[in-house]
This record gives sequence, C-alpha cells and structure tokens, in this order.
Amino acid sequence: MDMEVSLSKRVVSLFNLVVNPDEFEKWMVSEAAAGRGAPVRVNHQPYSKANSRRFATFRRKNGKVGLRSIKSENAMTFDAIAKLSKLCYQNGAPYQEDVVFYALLKYRTRRSDVDESLLLDSLQGKCYLNDRQVRAKVIIGKIEKDSPGATVLVKPIRS
Repeated sequence: MDMEVSLSKRVVSLFNLVVNPDEFEKWMVSEAAAGRGAPVRVNHQPYSKANSRRFATFRRKNGKVGLRSIKSENAMTFDAIAKLSKLCYQNGAPYQEDVVFYALLKYRTRRSDVDESLLLDSLQGKCYLNDRQVRAKVIIGKIEKDSPGATVLVKPIRS
C-alpha cells in the first residue's frame, strides 16, 4: 500500500512538472545542482530538421549534377549554436550508457512544431555518443516570445 501511495505521488509530481513549463525548468536546474546531470541551454529558437527543407544542387564524383534536400537555414543556424553549447556531462566524456533526455523548447510563436530531433542530433558527442542511446524523452514546448531557446538535461539511466 505504501509503495502504491509513493508511486502515485511521483506520478502526480511528474504530471505537475509536465503541465507547468516553468516548474519543469526549475526542476531541471535543481537536478543539475544536486549533481544529477548538467543542463544545457541553447539561446536560439529550436527548429525542426524536417520542416522547411530546401533543395540544393551538388556535383557527383562522376561530374553529373544532383539534387539533394537539406535543412533550412534556420535549422542549420540552430544546429551550429547547439554544437557550441557547453557539455552535458561532468566527468569529461559523453555518456556511454542509455540516457533520459529532458527538454524545454521555447518558441516565439505557436506556428512551430514541438520537435526535438535536430537538438538530439546536435548534442551527439557532447552529451552522448549517439542519439540511439536516448531511451526516454520528456519534451515540453512553451511559447516565449522574448527569449526562445532550449533547456536540456540528459541523465543516465541507472539499472
């Protein structure tokens, strides 16, 4: 019975974090302060790597011209800024074990999709060796016109 009450309190607590983005961000900072991961902040509006793709021409090895779909300029800028962000880990190397990925994505408008895929790719080598190590994700989107960006916390899954 006590285990059920404890579990239900944790579920309610998690639900409250999910529906309150400000509390979620405070929780990520408090987890990092307690030594359970390091938050990463990217001070640029998140973009999807799938939306607003554009076509570019390129020359193949045989000299023929080909057409390729590439990320939008906004997505490429976000990717470059994310790659310059500080590291997610504290021990000097990316996590090698499976991880949980928590992210608060702040957008200027409702028009953008809540999409963490570009952020996951951008943090490869900075937080984890490969984004295939991400086994669970908690992604929350928020409208914040004055300061768009992303706050991320990556924590290893302990067995």
